[in-house]
Amino acid sequence: MTIALKQLSECPEHLKSVGLWIYEEWWRKRCDSPEDVFSWLRTHSKLDTVPYSVIALAEDEPVGSCCVIENDCIHRRQYAPWVAAVYVKPDFRRRGIASRILHEAAAIAARSRVKGLYIDCLAVTASVYEKNGWAILEREVGDKESVVMLREIESIRLEVADGFYLNPIVRADKAAYLEHFADPEIVRNLLAVPFPYTEADADWWLDRCEQSVGPMTNFALRAPSGYLIGAIGLVGELLADAHCVEFGYWLAQSYRGRGLMPLVVRTFSDYAFQQLRIHRLFATPFASNLASQRVLEKAGFQREGLLRHHHLKQGVYLDAILYGRISDSNRSA
Repeated sequence: MTIALKQLSECPEHLKSVGLWIYEEWWRKRCDSPEDVFSWLRTHSKLDTVPYSVIALAEDEPVGSCCVIENDCIHRRQYAPWVAAVYVKPDFRRRGIASRILHEAAAIAARSRVKGLYIDCLAVTASVYEKNGWAILEREVGDKESVVMLREIESIRLEVADGFYLNPIVRADKAAYLEHFADPEIVRNLLAVPFPYTEADADWWLDRCEQSVGPMTNFALRAPSGYLIGAIGLVGELLADAHCVEFGYWLAQSYRGRGLMPLVVRTFSDYAFQQLRIHRLFATPFASNLASQRVLEKAGFQREGLLRHHHLKQGVYLDAILYGRISDSNRSA
């Protein structure tokens, strides 16, 4: 039996099935109609964004689910977010489906920059969650024999090669940004980075990275030591219904010429196609930036044409070369 895992936002046709499970198991005493549950589940509408629901499908029929929500314990409002309403249909229990649902919920949390997932459960069921990575945080919480458990979420890390990797941009990267963007050669080939690059510029960018919500779309490229030596990410925000998005990247001078950046672009592209469900990625390097064009070609992107006066940088119109790649799993032509 093959089990597929999807978010409710990807298969809203199963909303009522999940809603009826939740109503019958937990909500019947607190609301008059399943419609209240349906309305609540309709807020789980954005991919990789709390609140979300994970559904297990067997032959495209829902057999289990769980929700990740802002709060599931009135006695511990300081904690967030929470896993709630973990359910597997009786005929499909003892097959590891609940574990797969919980691990998928945690994987989504990592992409969403969530640092921990909480669960409020009866003490007698705590062992189930301990086997799936949760640890008891507090006992005898509230007016029932329950425990609060926490699964700490490791930040997302995409391995590139030889110890180089991609992971979130953090506040501690400020010194690296100031160092690298003091190089006019790097800034010359980037559209929106000012020169000279100031501490205020770095603070603005790091604030934006720190405060952004939803799936991870901008990554630091790190040397094996952990020091930031470049970056790659989408241009602008990722809209819920986006299928075609632009991305950009840069690399410190001392790491060029090693064949590293094509591997980085491939790694990021695979993540965008598989995890962000993007259908088409494209980039628009300056026509004068031949090195960036070679990177894209080595990473499997096709040159699609010349975009005349596509960019405006410091009052000067610049031509760009359009490169695109379509997800291998979604090719129709």
